[in-house]
Amino acid sequence: MAVQVSVGQGRDEATAEYKEGVPITTVPVQEAKARTRTIPVRHI
Repeated sequence: MAVQVSVGQGRDEATAEYKEGVPITTVPVQEAKARTRTIPVRHI
């Protein structure tokens, strides 16, 4: 069994195991960075 992890996720820290016949996958989620942009407003 293999699980694909998106680029940008904590794929180096991801783990996968079977516990009592159930596959368990753990992938740490990184906090999203705010993508803001400041646009100057000109007074005409």
